[in-house]
Amino acid sequence: MHCFRIPAALLALALALPLTAAEPAVAPAPEDMAAAQAQQPGRYVGRVLMRSKKAKTISIEIGKGAKAETFTFRHLDPLPGIEHANADLFAILTTEVRDGEQVVVEAKPKLAAIPEGVRDLDTAAMAGLLSGKTLPMLFDSRPRSRWLQSHLPGSISLPEDLLKEKGAANVLGTDKAALLVFYCGGYTCGLSTSSAKLAKEAGYTNVAVYQAGEPAWIKAGKPTYADTGFITDGNVIVIDLRDPAIAAKGAIAGAVSIPLAKLEEAAEELPLRAPLVLYGDDEAQAIAARAVLLKAEFKKVSLVEGGYEMWKATGGKTVTGALPTTAAWKRKPVPGEVAFADFQKAVAGQRDGIVLLDIRGPAETAEGVVPGALNIPLDQLGKRLGEVPAGKKLYVFCNSGSRAEMAVKALKKAGHDALFLIADIDCADGKCTFSE
Repeated sequence: MHCFRIPAALLALALALPLTAAEPAVAPAPEDMAAAQAQQPGRYVGRVLMRSKKAKTISIEIGKGAKAETFTFRHLDPLPGIEHANADLFAILTTEVRDGEQVVVEAKPKLAAIPEGVRDLDTAAMAGLLSGKTLPMLFDSRPRSRWLQSHLPGSISLPEDLLKEKGAANVLGTDKAALLVFYCGGYTCGLSTSSAKLAKEAGYTNVAVYQAGEPAWIKAGKPTYADTGFITDGNVIVIDLRDPAIAAKGAIAGAVSIPLAKLEEAAEELPLRAPLVLYGDDEAQAIAARAVLLKAEFKKVSLVEGGYEMWKATGGKTVTGALPTTAAWKRKPVPGEVAFADFQKAVAGQRDGIVLLDIRGPAETAEGVVPGALNIPLDQLGKRLGEVPAGKKLYVFCNSGSRAEMAVKALKKAGHDALFLIADIDCADGKCTFSE
């Protein structure tokens, strides 16, 4: 049986944390980033906030806190190193002025530095530790909401900002020689290395990072699990991969039946934004199903630890009888988001005092526009804030919602009352329609 020690202070913190939590910046930015940026025009080092495939734009945040600045640029297509410019990664963007516009011509990864005296474990070493009789104290340094949805076996949620706030000595226990391992979202995520540095500074002597993190673990075909509370109470789709006749004899409450052989076809009807949690006849089947879904571009896929048998044995709620074969999932609004129904009423002219702000680029608006909407592309918003009407509530939209959320942050910073829409927009023949 695997065992590991959880310090009492850390256990109390974990129990006090909510099922979902606001997500801070994915990684801390270096203190001197703003100064370094000023000295090197055309070189932008920071956290990628989003990349729009349709608009061919990248938004990057330079600095942190009140001094943070956001820049949005168009990029070459194809862009050398584009895999390093995905959201939440730290990157180095090189820009050039072409036809009077600053354009990203190359993206490179900005690797998080490993603190002195901290070991870096590769995936094989990490797997070896987790297969031993005594587990290390393995900490997930990402925001708690990430851990709830998908985490490495035996890991403990300890967000880097919480470790910093509470103090390492207050949550990591009294055994300064215990093996502590921190991980997060990969080589360019600085949360794990920052946490390891805090542990070293507090006097812990046996500190390591798994810098390759969750992405490498999944790529190696290893399991990641969803928290049981998240499975029960989260806004998720639980998929039973077993034969429907077997599932009918006992299944996790709320699950839908999609046998592995039918998963690829069924994936076309599943909402891409939904967190998916899988279980099957065994873990290998669930991992195979995860590979199918990841190939279909689902981003949030994890497993039920121990499958149905462990779920039942540990008191999880179960049902008998034929399971539904389709998922009735609806995304829950997040803070700062306009309700879809309210947005539709504003489009129809049924909301007084509302200004619709379209932050899509020219290539997108050429396919269709929303009558009455003010169009200011996101990459021009900073320069054109004076065109935004004061004293009006703004409903901001783009192609799906990511850029709109970023625009709202900039608008609120400038004193505007703004909400963003998360929805898909389909434009053709000059007209646009929205769908949740």
